[in-house]
Amino acid sequence: MAQNNHFAENLIGSLPILVPLYWVYSIGLLGTDEGSWLLAVIAILGVECGQLMKEWMKPQPVPYDDPAVWFDRLADTVGRVATVLYLTVALFVVDAPYFSLLKTALAHFEVSSSAVWVPGLMWVILLANGVYALPLGWRYGRSPRVPGVIVSAVLWIVGAAALILFQVFVPSPNSVLGSNATRAVNFCILWFYLNALCIQATRLGIALRGVGGAARERAQQHVQQVEEDAEWPTGNP
Repeated sequence: MAQNNHFAENLIGSLPILVPLYWVYSIGLLGTDEGSWLLAVIAILGVECGQLMKEWMKPQPVPYDDPAVWFDRLADTVGRVATVLYLTVALFVVDAPYFSLLKTALAHFEVSSSAVWVPGLMWVILLANGVYALPLGWRYGRSPRVPGVIVSAVLWIVGAAALILFQVFVPSPNSVLGSNATRAVNFCILWFYLNALCIQATRLGIALRGVGGAARERAQQHVQQVEEDAEWPTGNP
């Protein structure tokens, strides 16, 4: 029984990899230069959309103006907007087979292929979330100047910047991946570095900004509620 449960857990955990692979195979792009870049784009969009779904599926509702919530959500939202911009710029700047295919399809308004509309739909979802969440995050996202938060953000920023500066990517050529697949993988790695920079820079900015304005009252209410909960663990006197 335990082995069956372990197998089921492994199968569910592999779905984020197996489903895109099967989809790319079903549309005839698996093993092609276009397919490598399509998988790279889907991987990037999938990470962001997955994080967004986790936010939507919170077991308990939270106040929309809670500073503690928006401290994390604002940083994540900035990361999503950065992802949208990263892929948009890449579409016109990066010389990749899939981007050429995508530009041709969009120029002729041919969006019936799932290789076009699936990543396009995910891109639109992230863009719409950014348009909605950025103003709320800017208004309510506050945090006390906690040294641990500031130090952690600085270390992340320095680390990500160093990885970009020293070009820590998959070497090309190599004995595992072809040159095109290697470029696609490095495209994802560069996105990870830049995404980390944007998220941590946002966290650092919020932490240095401190608590003020509309968020100050919310933060004080939050502290008061925490103190009351600590005094009455059951929630009742």
